[in-house]
Amino acid sequence: MTTIWSDRRARALFIVALVLTCAIHTWLLVAQPFAIGMISRDSDEYWQIATNVAEGKGFSYDGVEPTRMRMPGYPLLLAGIRTIAGPGVMAPLVIQSLLDVVTLLLLAGLAARVFGPVTGALTALLIALYLPLPVLACRIMSEAPYITVLTGSIVCWVNAIERRSLAGFAATGALVGLASLIRPAGLAMLVLLAPVVWLQVGRGRRGLTRGAMALAVGLVVMSPWVVRNWLVLEEPALASTGLNTGLWLGTHPYMRTHWDEYVTAFNDLGEFRAIVGDDYYLQPDVSARLAESGWARIRSDPVGVLKLGLWKIGMTWTYMPGTRPLSASSPLLFALARIPQVALLIVALLGALRSPMRLWSIAAVLVVVATGGLFLGPATARHIIPLMPLTLLLTAVALTVPANAKLVSEGDMSHTLHGEPAQSNCRGGA
Repeated sequence: MTTIWSDRRARALFIVALVLTCAIHTWLLVAQPFAIGMISRDSDEYWQIATNVAEGKGFSYDGVEPTRMRMPGYPLLLAGIRTIAGPGVMAPLVIQSLLDVVTLLLLAGLAARVFGPVTGALTALLIALYLPLPVLACRIMSEAPYITVLTGSIVCWVNAIERRSLAGFAATGALVGLASLIRPAGLAMLVLLAPVVWLQVGRGRRGLTRGAMALAVGLVVMSPWVVRNWLVLEEPALASTGLNTGLWLGTHPYMRTHWDEYVTAFNDLGEFRAIVGDDYYLQPDVSARLAESGWARIRSDPVGVLKLGLWKIGMTWTYMPGTRPLSASSPLLFALARIPQVALLIVALLGALRSPMRLWSIAAVLVVVATGGLFLGPATARHIIPLMPLTLLLTAVALTVPANAKLVSEGDMSHTLHGEPAQSNCRGGA
């Protein structure tokens, strides 16, 4: 943060951002203008598993049968907080609010170092004002810790590319592995990590070793979960059963006609009840049947699934989080609310074009992962919101870095291919 504090304008803006983010989180927790804490079936599943872990009953939803219905990272975090602070829901929400502040600090610091203090301070302000982030932090949902770990992996990844540090890529792999233990979307990043690092560092031995190191460390971080599933459930699974269920939901035509109801409408479908029966929809055998039904739908109507997937991508990327209720009460306002979201994405794209390769290439990977999740899974902004802090950083770049600024995006690649660290000449408004 020393680069922000060295500039008076940036310092003032940064202080305003910190005050705002603390005030907004406090307001949400105290005044509760939106629902906080336990707000959905997902919240209940996370909380029940965490409770059973804290009480010594193992990673189980009902306290009897072991499960992998959810990735372990978030329930274990909740269990740790519950063990220290007691069974109340407020302590995890306060911790998640603090994680939001960590996310802001990490990206503000990255932006200040790469682009200059004004860009860093504006990044902090934009993140502080983006309301969906604190709203999610005040709910028992896995987004807050996932976003912070994901942000940490981005910062570490950028640093590793700059320094060509083997240890830096190992740390990046560890953080991506940790993110994978919180949400299944991290698994796609883990799969892409080695080839992307190989392309970023140089298509040679150096790129190969660093990509392999990042992937290997990520897999090591995930290995206890895989071994546990193998020993306890007799299946060496990486992902939670929720991933299988998401495939069935995401390929069903109901996802388009009942988009505003999200998943709740599926519970009453005869097809859903026939597959699930009296069991819980996230049980391994049930989720496997749902997944097989989803794949059968893809095989029988690939064109229809393709159209649905493209519709979900367009619908969700242009959706302003929090405006879903307007789809029924005021369709016009719901449509108009897409305008600022689309404008934000366009400005962020401009920022990406003004950024060095080491940053925009990582952003591109995250977009591919999120878009792939939308194509096959449910149309939910939960795929998009984890990318918004980086999107807001790129927006700050577009607003503070001149279009004709001397960047090294082309030279970046040239330096990379020769194994030399690239340095940005861009310093924002400093």
